[in-house]
Formats: sequence, structure tokens, C-alpha cells
Amino acid sequence: MKRRIFKNMCFLAGGICFLAYTILFFVFNYVFGVQNEKYVQNEAYYLASALNEMDSSESRIRCLEDMKENSPTRVTWINGDGQVLFDNVSDTSGMDNHLERPEIEQAFKEGASSSVRHSSTLEESTYYYAMLLEDDTVIRLSVSTKSVYAMYFSTLPVLLIIFVVFLGIILLLARRITNAIVSPINNIDLVKPEDGCPYEELRPLLGRIHRQNEERQKVEKMRREFSANVSHELKTPLTSISGYAELMKDGMVRPEDVPTFAEKIYKEAARLIGLVNDIIKISRLDERKIGIEKEPVDLREIADEVHQRLETILQKYKVSMEVLGGHVMTQGVPQMMEELFYNLCENAIKYNRSGGHVYVRLDYADGGDDEAGKARIVVEDTGIGIPNEHFERIFERFYRVDKSHSRQSGGTGLGLAIVKHVVEYHDGDISLESAVGKGTRITVTL
Repeated sequence: MKRRIFKNMCFLAGGICFLAYTILFFVFNYVFGVQNEKYVQNEAYYLASALNEMDSSESRIRCLEDMKENSPTRVTWINGDGQVLFDNVSDTSGMDNHLERPEIEQAFKEGASSSVRHSSTLEESTYYYAMLLEDDTVIRLSVSTKSVYAMYFSTLPVLLIIFVVFLGIILLLARRITNAIVSPINNIDLVKPEDGCPYEELRPLLGRIHRQNEERQKVEKMRREFSANVSHELKTPLTSISGYAELMKDGMVRPEDVPTFAEKIYKEAARLIGLVNDIIKISRLDERKIGIEKEPVDLREIADEVHQRLETILQKYKVSMEVLGGHVMTQGVPQMMEELFYNLCENAIKYNRSGGHVYVRLDYADGGDDEAGKARIVVEDTGIGIPNEHFERIFERFYRVDKSHSRQSGGTGLGLAIVKHVVEYHDGDISLESAVGKGTRITVTL
């Protein structure tokens, strides 16, 4: 970046100097040409006034002869037939008839005329001004200068010297300006990039870096918490399994107690398998590597299937469940929709009261029955409810409102986290309403 800024500044400054010199040269040349025309015109007026006051041709010629050595201007006197009567540069005997010269022809018609002629061979520009005298003869004055291109190339050596001097100054200034621009950027604190922002134009970029830093820190914190929680959750059933197995191995368990210990080992192993499966599911959802395309899904059919699967748990907790609503269709992954229903309903059952109810309502969020509308799933229970201070974290992994109740019910703390990821995978929204002692309502819009 530093080298690019330095190089661009050098090219820009050098180009501006060259362009400015060229423009100024042509401007000055134009001004110089205008001044030459004005000079020739003024000289012609003065000379014509003087010649008009003279009576004889001899006196006029003597006057013109006197100007021959004192003036750089070429003077030509032409009679009415176009014949040259006098020229202070060339011999008149060998000169052509001037009647068809533009400035001469125009002067005879209008009294005065000017013209400019350029010679590519001589690389000169000549300014002419002709005036009609009172005796119907014409006096013409002319000044020759180098052409603009000849003058331009003649000054190239000087231009090169000036350019080299300016180039040195440009390199020095460009280096200092580049350092002044880049140094504040190099000194930005990337931990807190918005503090001491050197340029207002960088504020949006630094803001994004700041947000990315915060997001990275948040992800890192979640990763550490997830690793700690996974380690803890895996360690608990493994410790139980290892302890029971060790007692059985050492013969410290009576034969009649072996089935009880085996049942405990089986339950802890099942809990461990469930935890591992949930971790795999949420990891795949995190990486969005489900590998299944969405298809039309009938939410009523899935809700009824989940209802049947939960019959055993419903009987265990003495909770009733009812699915309300028609056949609501949406685009989704059937397997993931089943996970969503199962986790929401299982939570509503396990955190309910004996004799409580779970209601699953299905409809369209816009109130219509068009399949193009957003599908809405509402799972409501009459359970213990959730305190307000837990609302923000209820969908986090391994977060439990009542840890003792979760242990007793065999929960892994990943159910609602899986639900949240399924909803996000389907670009949906999820909301929570709850009151302690009255129950909880979770609404999912897909």
C-alpha cells in the first residue's frame, strides 16, 4: 500500500507538472501571438499616418529607408496594380505581384486587413497587417517568429532540467506525505480499532473490524463454555458407568443387585448416547452441513407422529397433549422439523405439572390458509414457567433454568439450542412468552 501510494503520487505530481508546463506554454504562445499582431497593427497605423502626410513618393521612400535599420519589422509598399514599390528586406525587382495576397486584397476592399501564415519548412509564423493609404496604395507590415512547435522543442532541454529538479522535490514530498498518510493506519490498535480513528473515511471499516473482534470473542467464549460443558456432561455419566462397572468387576455387588446396577449402567449409557447425538446434531447445524434439500412438509403429520412417540413420556409425567390446527404446509427438512417438534414438546412435558396440559397449535401467521404464507407453530404448556431473567439465555447450549430438575428428567441442555438452530436453518423466527407458575408459550414462524 505504501509503495503504491508513493508511486501514484509521483506519477500524479509529475504528470501535473508536465501538463501544466504544456498548457502554460501554449497559453503564453497565444498571448505572445496576440501581442505581435497588436504590435504590427499599431506600427502600421503610425506608419500610415506618417506616409499620408507626405506629398511625394520620394519622400515616402526616404522615410521607409530610414526605418530599414531601426525596425525589426518588414515593411512593404504596394501600388494599386499589386506591384511592390518598396521592401526593406528584399529587392523589389525580383518580387511577385502582391495583388492576390489575402491581406493586400482585403485592404484594397475594406481599408485594412490582417493575416497569419505558417511555414512548416522554415518553422515560422508570420503576422501581416496591411492598410490602404490616401493615394490608393497599400503599406504592409509583418513580423516573423518561430512556430509554436519549434519554440516548444527548442525549450525541451530547459524543460528537462526543470523536470529533474521538480522530480527530486516531488520524490521527497511524496515520501513524506506517504509516511504521514500510512503511519497513522499502521499504528491503529486492532483490539480497539475505533479508538483514535485517524481518518473519518476509515471509521466504517474499523467499525466492522470492531464488530468482528467482538463476534470472534463471543464465539471463542461460547467455544470455551461449550468445551467445558461437554467435558462436564460427558464426565458425569462416564463416571457413573465406570463406578458401577468397577463395583461389579470387583465382586462387591450381590447377585440379586446386579440387575439394578446393570439398569443404572444402561440408563447412564443411554443418556451418554443421547448427549453425543445431540452434540453431533448441533455441530452439523452450526456448520450447516445437513446435506438435505428442503421439500414441502406437512407440519400436522409430523406433529401427530411426534405425539405418538411421546406417549410413554406423557404417561410417565401424567401430562396430556393435544395437537390443534389443520394441514399446514411449509418448505423444510422433514427430519429437522421432527427434531424441532420433539424437543419443544418434550421440554413442555418434562417441565410441566402432574395433570398438566401441552397444546400444539398449527396455522399460518397471516391468518389465511394459503400455502405461500408463513407457517406458525405454537407450543404452549401449563407448567412451572421461566423467570424473566433467563429469557435471553434459554436457547443457549447446556443452559438450564433448574439444574436439579434437568438432572432428574435426564435432559442434556441442548434441546432448545437445537430448536433455535433448526429455526435459523429455515430462515424462521422464534419467540418466548412465559410466566412463573402459569406456563410457557414458544412460537416458531417459518
